[in-house]
Amino acid sequence: MTDKKKSFIKANLIVSGILALIAAVFFIAILVYRSGFPHEYAAKRFAAGKKFAQITVFVPESAEFTIDNVMYFRYKLEKKLTENSIETADGKRNYFDAYSSERDSNISTEKKSSRAKVIYIGGDYSKFHTEFENMPNVANDLYHDRVLLSRTAAWKLYGGNSLYDFPVTVDGYDCLISAVFEDYTGKTYEDYYENAPPVVADIQMVPETPITCYEIVLVNPVNEFAASRVKECLDFDESTYVMVENSSRFNFVNLYKKIPTLLNYNEHVPVGVSLPPDEIAARKAEKILTFLVLLFTIFIAYPALWAVIYIIKGIRFIKRLLDKYIIDKIKDKLSYS
Repeated sequence: MTDKKKSFIKANLIVSGILALIAAVFFIAILVYRSGFPHEYAAKRFAAGKKFAQITVFVPESAEFTIDNVMYFRYKLEKKLTENSIETADGKRNYFDAYSSERDSNISTEKKSSRAKVIYIGGDYSKFHTEFENMPNVANDLYHDRVLLSRTAAWKLYGGNSLYDFPVTVDGYDCLISAVFEDYTGKTYEDYYENAPPVVADIQMVPETPITCYEIVLVNPVNEFAASRVKECLDFDESTYVMVENSSRFNFVNLYKKIPTLLNYNEHVPVGVSLPPDEIAARKAEKILTFLVLLFTIFIAYPALWAVIYIIKGIRFIKRLLDKYIIDKIKDKLSYS
């Protein structure tokens, strides 16, 4: 091997190593960054070896999708699952869901009042929103009059946060405080809530409230099964709502698909659909992750190409050795015999 060829191989290995190291940094950044969105992994937390998909549907208030509609949706969904021979086994659930709606409101006590963003919730809300896992389940209260206050809302009304059983009026309804949760952090949440801190209440306190966000984790034996069943059981024109398959939005395949649209990446939202801050944050994350995937691909391309070349050369070299020292000797012995 000439010195020139040795120098080329050495330089090539150094360049490939540096580029591979940079690509590894981007790869780790992708893994770390997407792990910061726990809301997108409800299906993964629930799966336990079985394939599930997480689907979120954003519906306009004009659709008048209420608790009664959710009950009918569940009835149709269970019927579809039975038709597809998917039965509940060993007491395990084939799906769980949650629903919510937000309203700009006023909250008050005898002495103070404040603007607030009231989040009316129902179903297994804490399974999707882990920040409420250790909070009292106000959506399961018998009298539907329990609420959770954000820390800011609590301080505006009472100047403290140990407020269990303290009274508060929400949207004109007399309620009792069950707990105080930490304020959401991050610019997306700050811009969204502004001076109206969030308050969480049972949607059955006002059962006619139109649901604007429906979330479900559903068994998904084959790709698109869960999404197709949800679409079939909704009585809406597909052009009027937004459906997201959260459990697949951050995987590498989908992020690669979004690379061609990276420069023009504002997805259409139907009239009347309002996206909550966690969805807004997730959409921003998709853009950032898509860009990181693009950078990873650019930096890994050169070392990956040369890795393939050297692997092929290595296979050919091993084949020549086998031919020379084993195959040829076997042939000689067979011909001699």
